[in-house]
Amino acid sequence: MASQTFGSSAEWEDCSFRLFENQSTGKYRLLTLLGGNADQRNVSISATELVPEYGYHENLPVIYLRAAGQGAYSPAPNLPRDKNIKSSRKSSVSSNPGTSLATSLYYKFLNLIDMFNFQQAFMGETIEADVQNIRSVRYTRGFLSGEHTTHRARIQLWKPSATELSGGTSTHRSSLVMNGRAPTMRSTAPTEVMRVKATRLVIYLDGIIISIFVTDDLVHATPVNTTRTLRIRPSSHRTFNNPSSVKACVLGDPKRDLIGGFRLDKEGLGIERQDTFEDFKWFEIEFQTEAECRCFGEDFSAALQQRRRERLVVEELKKKAGRGVKAGEAVW
Repeated sequence: MASQTFGSSAEWEDCSFRLFENQSTGKYRLLTLLGGNADQRNVSISATELVPEYGYHENLPVIYLRAAGQGAYSPAPNLPRDKNIKSSRKSSVSSNPGTSLATSLYYKFLNLIDMFNFQQAFMGETIEADVQNIRSVRYTRGFLSGEHTTHRARIQLWKPSATELSGGTSTHRSSLVMNGRAPTMRSTAPTEVMRVKATRLVIYLDGIIISIFVTDDLVHATPVNTTRTLRIRPSSHRTFNNPSSVKACVLGDPKRDLIGGFRLDKEGLGIERQDTFEDFKWFEIEFQTEAECRCFGEDFSAALQQRRRERLVVEELKKKAGRGVKAGEAVW
């Protein structure tokens, strides 16, 4: 069951939450039930951001919604970097009622399953792997930048849900009901056999989010002398015209105390915009244990192999379609 703060009170209140989507208008209706009271908000997916606050703090299962700024890299409101979340925080972007958020909405969860299902309902991506306490993340940002090290981070692998369509906004999103029992996901989306699903590596560190697509552009390895470290760098196979850098989308600006978040329409975050992402030379993720490193490396490899298999299937289906052959029919 989620809890939410309202008004000027800093206390969490037990509640039930329901999310509805109007596909014709591109808006969500958020219904929060607190005892005998109900709070209802209409928000636009193109004007709202989801901030996984849990990614920046260990043992703080909180997600909040805020009004979005301009563009894909819109910053958060000027929030104090304090683990104690206050309900009096306001969004830096005012808006008309019913179209966007004038006040940030905070939700605290009793378990990770509820929290991740809540996030999936908005973002259309499932969390396939999650490591909460990374020892350090090292990287070089750009070709003229020095090495940066961040201690204490969180990393995840996101995979598009079966209902998520290419280009951001889905026309077949799942509905979500959270009422203290197991979340119920409902969807009537058709199977998408003609699209390669791109797994996303998400790194939370120092108030920013780094999003990297797991593709053939990347290679990863665990050095023999540092068996708790996973290295990610560009592929050296120039045959496929791979980029010479790791392309990553960066959200947030810790120097200005602006926390990274995701726009609900994921404008600018899709793989079709990957060429516009920032350039990194490499990443090194140091885990707490060898077992964590090995397990996450296996998940990373599985995501890469699945993408390759799906790409081959899609390419074959496109060839058949070009010859006028329907999917499932044999070709002699």
